[in-house]
Amino acid sequence: MNMDLQQQLRGKWAIYGLMFLPGFTWASWVSRTPYMRDILHASTEMMGMILFGFSCGSMLCVLLAGKLITHFGTSRVMRYGFVLLLSGVAVMLAALLLHSAYGVFASLVLMGGGTALIDVVINVEGAAFERLIGKSIMTTIHGFFSFGTLIGALSGLAMTAVDVSITWHFAFVVLVNLLIVSAALRHLPATSDSERHEQAHSGGFLAQVGRELRDRQLLILGVVILAMALAEGSANDWLPLLMIDGHNLNHTQSTLVYAGFTAGMTVGRFLGGYVVDRLGRVLVLRASAFSAALGLAMVIFSNNQ
Repeated sequence: MNMDLQQQLRGKWAIYGLMFLPGFTWASWVSRTPYMRDILHASTEMMGMILFGFSCGSMLCVLLAGKLITHFGTSRVMRYGFVLLLSGVAVMLAALLLHSAYGVFASLVLMGGGTALIDVVINVEGAAFERLIGKSIMTTIHGFFSFGTLIGALSGLAMTAVDVSITWHFAFVVLVNLLIVSAALRHLPATSDSERHEQAHSGGFLAQVGRELRDRQLLILGVVILAMALAEGSANDWLPLLMIDGHNLNHTQSTLVYAGFTAGMTVGRFLGGYVVDRLGRVLVLRASAFSAALGLAMVIFSNNQ
């Protein structure tokens, strides 16, 4: 598959823009979790069950994504992902207006599924595109996801501070998604589809999973990723509520703390490739794990009563 420089540039920015959107949408609803808890009169236990919906949808679609991409190709699966994501935003708005906890749970299942499909497609397509152009872009791709969370958190902070209704907030989120998708999706390179057609078939899906589970290094990496994802996911779901319940901050202040977290994630991902090249993977991994543990300890044990 040959591309001129202009096509490469358009393809690269299409990938960046499409990766920005799930992060932006995710942070937008997270910034409203205190409002969600208050409007539903939900206990901490109920909020945990409601937020579990996102994980349910995400895990289901992560497991299905490979087969869907093989069957339908990256562009169609990307569209399915955005349909699920934006349907989730609409269902969440309706559920909050109706004060329905079950509806919010269902909306998060949809949003989790959509985010997972988009994330898998972008990672598959980004890796293939990286091989095609011979330049490293994966850390930048993930940086744009975190940049999306930063912009989503900041926009949520601004709308909370000036008391914009959740209806207008979510309408703004949907509009941003539609504008970027309409511009970027037409330029999404189908590099991974071309590669897949050129590769020989090597057994069924279960056989492939079995081979990968026998790879000890892959399993160790999976455990490391699980630990880091647990820390990141906990902060993404609970940080605004924790700042209110545990540290007596108001809604705007709690969203500001969450924006600080997303800013740290954004800087870390954009600089990650450079730092790894300079210091090495093992040292950076250890330092990152220590930094995450230290940050968690500060949030848990600091006293701001």
